[in-house]
This record gives sequence, structure tokens and C-alpha cells, in this order.
Amino acid sequence: MPKTDVNVAANATVTTSFNPDDANNLVDEDTATSLVSAPGTPIIVDLGQVETIKSFTLSRVSSSANFGTLSATTPEILVELSSDGIAYEASNISVIVGDVDCINSTRGQTTMKCEMANGYDVSHIRITTRNGKSYQFTELEAIAEK
Repeated sequence: MPKTDVNVAANATVTTSFNPDDANNLVDEDTATSLVSAPGTPIIVDLGQVETIKSFTLSRVSSSANFGTLSATTPEILVELSSDGIAYEASNISVIVGDVDCINSTRGQTTMKCEMANGYDVSHIRITTRNGKSYQFTELEAIAEK
């Protein structure tokens, strides 16, 4: 049976201390809903199990603040991946030299996308906005072949 791409973040559990009632809007596959971040407050997406993802895409409302700058140490949006929910590694969509290598990446007006060469084992995704910036995120997709 051929494998197909599946958004394993769809309906994952999302937690954050800022706007917690809107947290699951990030993974509800409805771009009409959103989650507003607070600087320094992590947004944790729990996939429920370890999945081998080949890409992730973070989308935002185009009228909100711009996606920020790529930085060696202090990106405005830090996206990190974890296989256990404890130890996280930064993707190089966020930092110049990250532990998670994006072989193809996009940083556009409304999306940040990272494609990984061999897939990456992930159970949790942590998104943290920094440098005093807030963003209105509409969707997170994490794609795995199933």
C-alpha cells in the first residue's frame, strides 16, 4: 500500500499559559481560527506519540507582525522539536545553526516551512516568540508519511 502524507499535528494537544482557551486553534486545520502568542511564553504541541515527520509549516495572519529575523542566537520565533517532551532541539528555520537541519525552508509573509532530508522523530513541538514580539498563528502542520 502506498504511503500518503498525513498532518500528524491535526487535533494534537496544545498548551500555553497565554490564551489557553485558544490553544487548540493552532492545530484544528481551520485557518479562520488563530492563537495569539506572548513573548517568552512557550506554545507546546503534544503529538501524543513519536512521529517521524518530514516537514512542518507554521502559518500566521499576514496583518500581524512580520515573522522576524533569522538569528544565530535570538530569533523572534524559535521552533524546537523533541522526541520526549523534555530535551528540545532548535530547527535551522529559526536559528542559523540549528540541530534540526531544514534542507528546504521558506520564510514568507505568512508561513515558515522546514523540510527535512530523512525525517525527524518528534513527539512535541515548542514554539516561543521572543524579543518582545507577539504573533497571531493560524495553523501548525507536521507532515509524516503513513
